[in-house]
Amino acid sequence: MINLGPLPEGLAVRQPRLPSTLILHGASDPVVPFSQAHATERILQEQGTPYEIEICAG
Repeated sequence: MINLGPLPEGLAVRQPRLPSTLILHGASDPVVPFSQAHATERILQEQGTPYEIEICAG
């Protein structure tokens, strides 16, 4: 999955089956809230989808 911004509106409600995902997020990102990385992570956990998450300083 490639997402270069916030989660699409309503994704958490629809929860389509997502492919294996790598989540990369800057801890100080001024555009996309840090909470979006964890929201994506929660969806993937609920689906049992393999994922990795890396939070980058700055």
